[in-house]
Amino acid sequence: MFVSLDIKKVISLGLYHGWSIAEIQRQAGLSNGAIYGLIYGKNKSVRASTAYKIAKALGVETKEIACIK
Repeated sequence: MFVSLDIKKVISLGLYHGWSIAEIQRQAGLSNGAIYGLIYGKNKSVRASTAYKIAKALGVETKEIACIK
């Protein structure tokens, strides 16, 4: 299942923690290009499991940053 991320919210929550985009990816255990692909339009959605990892790293529920496509 794929979901669409609210990338602005992801970045905002990362900044709240004092993290760069690269640090969000590292904290979530993702590859270096995972979030950048969304920002620059390479990817339009992510797997639900990826959204979960990002949400967990940011300390929020997945539904706060993602919507099902």
